[in-house]
Amino acid sequence: MKRLTTILSYLITLIFIINIYVFEQQSVNDFLGKWKYETDNYSFIIEINSISNNSIDATYSIAADAGKQIDVPFEDENNIEFKEYNNSENSLKLIFKSKFDLAVYKATLTKTANNKIQFTLGEAIKEGAHLFPWKAPRELIKFE
Repeated sequence: MKRLTTILSYLITLIFIINIYVFEQQSVNDFLGKWKYETDNYSFIIEINSISNNSIDATYSIAADAGKQIDVPFEDENNIEFKEYNNSENSLKLIFKSKFDLAVYKATLTKTANNKIQFTLGEAIKEGAHLFPWKAPRELIKFE
């Protein structure tokens, strides 16, 4: 009887851990896709292809002056690195690496309502031109 209780205890713990992982993975997957912040002469796009095991396949690009690209990743290279996922805040902590001026910034993406994410630029790891959409939080909409 004691052995059965121990096995059931392990089984319940395992099911609980699997449920937490599945829930967290579903929340992380809410960030997948293409996201955009745009003004009349400025476009900031984040594309997140996959997130798994503390890694991310993602890029950002910036265009200004009627579509002139000013900060884009090199071909087949990510310019966003994974730092951490916060399940309680449904947010991703990331590192953005500029190919334009080699600046490196911390940033946070937080999932909000209405199929949007909030982008907040954090502190600079390596200062550069402020090509990102300012330090104030900006909402990005999902497209495509």
